[in-house]
Amino acid sequence: MEIFAALSVGLLILAALVVSIRTFTLWRRTRGLPELLLCLMLFSATVLGYPAMIATTRIPASQMWPLHVLAQWLVCFGISCLLLFTLKVFRPNALWARGLVAAALLPLVGGGVAYLVEVTGENPRPAAELLGINLLTSTPMAVAYFWTMLEAFSYYRKLRFRLRIGLCDAVVCNRM
Repeated sequence: MEIFAALSVGLLILAALVVSIRTFTLWRRTRGLPELLLCLMLFSATVLGYPAMIATTRIPASQMWPLHVLAQWLVCFGISCLLLFTLKVFRPNALWARGLVAAALLPLVGGGVAYLVEVTGENPRPAAELLGINLLTSTPMAVAYFWTMLEAFSYYRKLRFRLRIGLCDAVVCNRM
């Protein structure tokens, strides 16, 4: 089972690396903020952050606390980029969306600071025992992924309707 998990994570990281490189090349051409945010999210959270998080389960914080802090901050930075990406692409003018992003960023920053304080203390607990901090950062992650999924499906549904009445190109609808 561990081999399957390792292969799955390896494929996820490889796919995220390929997509982040392609998104970065697109950003270099367009200089668009959404492309940059998506590239930063994929690279920081998935390509660098997830492997570092896995490493923190094997290395105690007392032996290498900078790795623990770096892993936490990479993932928090990536999730912040995903929240900002979703705001910019789907709801740039919605006040409620800005409030949602602010409400999700606060626990991410708070969790990152709390994690730093915990692992740099005299007797740091293992990452598995930091349930409160993990919930503080995992909740905004779930919100970011769920919100992005809802917005993408909603936009796809709108495009399908526009395709039926002739207001959308089939290629655009299909890519969405």
